[in-house]
Amino acid sequence: MKKILGILVIALGVIGGLIFYFVSDKEKTEAVSESVKETVGLGPEHSIKLKSDDKTFTLDLSKVGYDGKDTSTINKKEVEKWIEEKVKKEVEQRPKNAKMDKIGSPIAPEQRGRVMDPKKIDEWLSDLKPLINKTTEIPLVDKDPLVTAEDLKNVDKKKIASYVTYFDSQNTNRNTNIRLAAEAMDKIVVNPGEKFSFNKETGPHDAAHGYKPATVIVKGEFTQGIGGGICQVSSTLYNSADRAGLRITRLQHHSKGVTYVPPNRDATVSDGGPDFEFKNNYKKPIAIRVVMKETSITVHIYSVPELEPNKRIVPDAPNKAQIKQEKVKDPTKPNANLPKDDKINNNDPDKKDQNQDAQNPSQPNQDPQKPTEPNQDIKPVDQDPNGQKSTNP
Repeated sequence: MKKILGILVIALGVIGGLIFYFVSDKEKTEAVSESVKETVGLGPEHSIKLKSDDKTFTLDLSKVGYDGKDTSTINKKEVEKWIEEKVKKEVEQRPKNAKMDKIGSPIAPEQRGRVMDPKKIDEWLSDLKPLINKTTEIPLVDKDPLVTAEDLKNVDKKKIASYVTYFDSQNTNRNTNIRLAAEAMDKIVVNPGEKFSFNKETGPHDAAHGYKPATVIVKGEFTQGIGGGICQVSSTLYNSADRAGLRITRLQHHSKGVTYVPPNRDATVSDGGPDFEFKNNYKKPIAIRVVMKETSITVHIYSVPELEPNKRIVPDAPNKAQIKQEKVKDPTKPNANLPKDDKINNNDPDKKDQNQDAQNPSQPNQDPQKPTEPNQDIKPVDQDPNGQKSTNP
């Protein structure tokens, strides 16, 4: 019996050794096979190879669902993702727009680009079979930038919108603040896709930069603060940009009505608080020009002669006779005689859902007699937790 058990133990040991040998040998063979493939450049069993100059990009089709027979099993979205994230980033040279910060400043010239032929990519994705297990040369085509140096030289040749508001010529401090903000904003050029921020371009609005104490609004009441009056500049810009069909991306109204623009057509701003922003949604640059006279400020929007803007209808500002200058009896506190209104108007972006464009810039206004409401992807503005952030009427 002991002999039989000994023989069984030996037999089991031999069988186990053979199994280990064959499994180990198979793993070694597969490892060697993969190593050989890599060494001689064979790669995966089924693949797509794209080549540009000395760069080769290989996609293992087994990783995107290919069963080796039916190309319909390939996940084309994953193939497209591979092209976008792995190939294009390495082979393409994106075009660069010419750049000029302000009218008259130096121009950085444009640069043409080289990109993958989009038509060829569409052909590949519609039928991947011709690409399998072959090396395909990547087709590149020239791509021009949207903005050339010539465009920037002509960016002030066509006026596409204007808006004028009026003020009291006797309020020296307030008029000084209007002038400083207007000068900072004048001649700025905004390229396609770029955003303009009023606070960034004209601020900081403090005494160190020449701004004076003037009437501001704090929690729905009039009081004194540095920079009072700059909101008239931002509001005038807002209405001009809206008329020009530009996309308004950040807007907030005052907590109390102002007299220099129609209701809900104001744009309050304050350092570290509300800002006014718009985006150039055209394919050509635009330029801002500001003209300040004794009792008025006008913001013009210009562009190149060939631009055809999709203008919006915006109501005019009140005339000079309708402008009322609020007086502050005690400059150290809000005017108690003025009505109190802590509520933000109904168009406050913090109180309603973000709006779509009042009118899509790609589509003209269907009702030329109907003024547009405040438009576009309005970005909510964080409020001071105590509601004490001052804004400058």
